[in-house]
Parts: sequence; C-alpha cells; structure tokens
Amino acid sequence: MKKFILKTPLGDNLTGGLYAEPARRFIEIYNLDPDYGWEPWTTATVNINGLSGDEVAIKNYSENEGILDLLIGLGVIEPPHRRVASGFVMIDICNMNRSKLEEYSYGADT
Repeated sequence: MKKFILKTPLGDNLTGGLYAEPARRFIEIYNLDPDYGWEPWTTATVNINGLSGDEVAIKNYSENEGILDLLIGLGVIEPPHRRVASGFVMIDICNMNRSKLEEYSYGADT
C-alpha cells in the first residue's frame, strides 16, 4: 500500500492511507499511528443520490476543506466535472480512478 503525508490546518503531519469501497462510493482517510496502527481520520465522501458510473461525491468543506485537492493530487479521483447542491453546501462530483484507489487503500498489502 502506498502512503502519503497529509499536512493538517493544525500543522500536524499525518501518514495517510485510504480505505475505499468503490461500489458504495465511499472513501475514508486513515492515519498511521506509530503506537496503535491505522486509525480512521476523516470520511472524504458524502452519500447523495444521482451518481452514475464511477462518480463519487467529495466533502470538501468544513473540517474536510482541502480534501479534494489531496485526492486529485494522489490521482485517486479526477477533477470535478459538476457540482450539486446539498443543503447549504455545494458538493463536488468527480470520477474515481479505481486502480489508484487500490494502490493507496488500507489493507491492500498492509
């Protein structure tokens, strides 16, 4: 499994990995804690209706601001091709790159 470094707004550097379930359009970011192993850090996706093919809805607001750029930079998603309203926020809709998701996925070759 490939790992990545994630710099948080608090100045922390996390060693990250992903847990993904493409069939459920779900991506979660995990942190590698030296003492305890992999721990969930944040969920990068939201569940909305109307997605098709390899589309995934990315939560890039509030505590997840910047997640979109991180995932695009890793190559696990493509840049957004549309946005949809959900409550008071706009959700970015992107296509997943399943092979890249697999490379970074927790449990791929722990």
